Amino acid sequence: MNIQEAIDMFGKTRTRLLQVLEKCDDNILDIKPEMKMPKGGSFNKAGRVLKNFVNTESYWLQSKVLKIKEYPHLYFSNKNLKKILEVPHDVRKETLNWLNENKDADLNKPYSLKAKRPISCILYHLAEHGAPSWSTLYDC
Repeated sequence: MNIQEAIDMFGKTRTRLLQVLEKCDDNILDIKPEMKMPKGGSFNKAGRVLKNFVNTESYWLQSKVLKIKEYPHLYFSNKNLKKILEVPHDVRKETLNWLNENKDADLNKPYSLKAKRPISCILYHLAEHGAPSWSTLYDC
């Protein structure tokens, strides 16, 4: 993946999901499937899933791609849907700005000294799947 491909991917992915969520009210955060999980337990509320997605995506982008040393861990207690959705918008905007400013960056280099997987692998999984897991990074 080159810089322009990463910019195109981040400019298009999940925009529809965020647009739909922006039209919802805060009650959507409390929706929880009533069905039980096959091996017991229950599903999480939509708000918890959304907060986890937002926090994970921002962590990977800020700490691994943008190399922000002091990653701000996000706390979402008592935040409404609008405040939660500001985070993915801000992080993606910051990432797109970084990509535009670093047109000569090599996205095929590892994201850290110990890592074997390239930055492009993280960007791809974030854009396509929400957040990379260690197993998906292993498959890159």
